Amino acid sequence: MGNLMMKDYHTCGLDKTENLGSGKCLDGAPVCDYGRAMSRILNNIYHDGRINRYNEQIAHKETSQNYMDPITKAMEEAKESLENKGGGLIIVGSRNSVKIEAVRVNFPGYRVLGFEADSGIRSQPIGREETLKGSLNRLNHCKNSVANAVVYVGIENGLIEHTDGWYDAPIITLAYGEKEPIIITGCEIKVSYKGEGDMERYMKEVGLANNRVTEYFTHDKVTRFDIIRQAVKVAKNTRV
Repeated sequence: MGNLMMKDYHTCGLDKTENLGSGKCLDGAPVCDYGRAMSRILNNIYHDGRINRYNEQIAHKETSQNYMDPITKAMEEAKESLENKGGGLIIVGSRNSVKIEAVRVNFPGYRVLGFEADSGIRSQPIGREETLKGSLNRLNHCKNSVANAVVYVGIENGLIEHTDGWYDAPIITLAYGEKEPIIITGCEIKVSYKGEGDMERYMKEVGLANNRVTEYFTHDKVTRFDIIRQAVKVAKNTRV
């Protein structure tokens, strides 16, 4: 048997063989909590020489019934560590992996699930009022459909007008149980939309960019994940 290959492990059930610390799942989203725990533990195993001992043990056909190889042991330790953190259920009103992961990284130790919630608005909301309505609708749909979650989150991106043009921004609505939601508008990214009558051209432009609006208009220096993650962090830690 050849040398052991190192992997990143993910709660989504996917894994990929490459260097540890890649920070990305196969779908492009940042590595999940379990993946981080696995990477950290496996990295420690590698550096303290246990990988070499593991390969030697395999070469000598270790047969003890009580023997647990370092990789299996590391996986069990990671699972146990995450399970012992406690926490509870968090529901995000979207199946979008970027939105779900942006919430997950802000609530380590919690079970974060995406829910197909209806925004009740246009697919491309225009103005803060419509965007906020979509976010609240997603939040309330989750609350009315899934009981006993500790946190509910609605996330909606929309086009918001300022004196110098139009901006794309997410509006986060976050509620602890049955409490009133906290409303946070994320960082706004200036876009090429010119207002009424320009939607067809604008949608064609962002469509050619694979709908990566934030990345496209920031020359790939900022991601939508970055902006939503920070907005969720603010909502989570708001005192009032």
